[in-house]
Amino acid sequence: MKTLTCTLKNASEEINGIKFSRQDDGSVVAEVADEVAEAFAQIPGYSVADVGEKESSATEQTQSTAPPDADATQQADAPAEATVAVVGKAGKSK
Repeated sequence: MKTLTCTLKNASEEINGIKFSRQDDGSVVAEVADEVAEAFAQIPGYSVADVGEKESSATEQTQSTAPPDADATQQADAPAEATVAVVGKAGKSK
């Protein structure tokens, strides 16, 4: 299980069928399966952490997975890609 946090200003307490809890700072948080968290983590405004650990944002993940010889300018100009799986009530992808 992972902790999924959304810091977007217009974040709902239910996103893609997942119920989130509103935090004092305005963000919303939910515990979700690893696969679901990783899909959301690719979207700007979402971050993922193991339950009880520091959150990792999509930006941090991109930087940590970039090849060491990659040109920084090339990375900055590359379009962002995102994939979100639709998850049913049983937690299986549809």
